[in-house]
Amino acid sequence: MKNFKNSGIEWLGEIPEHWEVVKCKNFFILQNKIIGDLWSKTRLLSLTLNGIVERNINNPEGKFPSDFSTYQVVDKNDLIFCLFDVEETPRTVGLSKINGMITNAYTIFKIKEQEERFLTYFFINLDNGKKLKFLYRGLRKTISKEDLLNLKIPLPPLKEQEQIANFLDEKCEKIDSLVTKIKKQIELIKEYKTTLINEAVCGRMNL
Repeated sequence: MKNFKNSGIEWLGEIPEHWEVVKCKNFFILQNKIIGDLWSKTRLLSLTLNGIVERNINNPEGKFPSDFSTYQVVDKNDLIFCLFDVEETPRTVGLSKINGMITNAYTIFKIKEQEERFLTYFFINLDNGKKLKFLYRGLRKTISKEDLLNLKIPLPPLKEQEQIANFLDEKCEKIDSLVTKIKKQIELIKEYKTTLINEAVCGRMNL
């Protein structure tokens, strides 16, 4: 059985006794490298509910700039935040699994000596409950880079971070697979309903 201690942070509560409470600036390294002329040879990335995904730069959906030279460089395992309109944005954090570029409206951090996947799950958990309201500023519910860097969060030892991340990777993959199967079943049921209505109103069924 685990022993717990008070984290000393009101919004956090108790944490396992052997975990530490650390400011993000101890392991977040702020990035801001502009892609410049290399944009035409670089993957375009977007932050979504499904994480960081690649967008088709040659067949764009929605509004795109004429060029992407002001976009930021993203390296694999960079953690990307949307720190404005936080309350209304469906997902404000994602981990990039590939190299690419993203709009300079976002904030990019490299992670030092910590498990990137654990931190991603941790901030997704905060995002799901919009638990960082105490950091919001202004009408647009913005979180400043400085406030995020000074945010104290709980950190287990690196080995335990990896174990937690591996556990969640496995479980979430199974859940996502199940969701996909259920969605397909729902589509089949909807198709059956449409066919049923059509057959009945067209007199092709024996009632």
